[in-house]
Amino acid sequence: MEMMDELEFQKNRRKEAELRKFVSQLDTMGEMLYNNLEYNGVWDLVEKFEELRIKYYTEHYEYEEILKRGKNVKD
Repeated sequence: MEMMDELEFQKNRRKEAELRKFVSQLDTMGEMLYNNLEYNGVWDLVEKFEELRIKYYTEHYEYEEILKRGKNVKD
């Protein structure tokens, strides 16, 4: 693997780790929202939250796939 490829791989690894922590925090926030559905306005928050959650879960998945391909190339 070329030096630039290795740097890109490391950058992607850091980004994936950051996103993994973030989606874990999103799960915690989602649990809090779903446990409080009886309160006024929570459904509006849930709708916006789920849009955000999908965006970041997708981004995290894409970085995981990049890393899988990078590991295969590296080996």
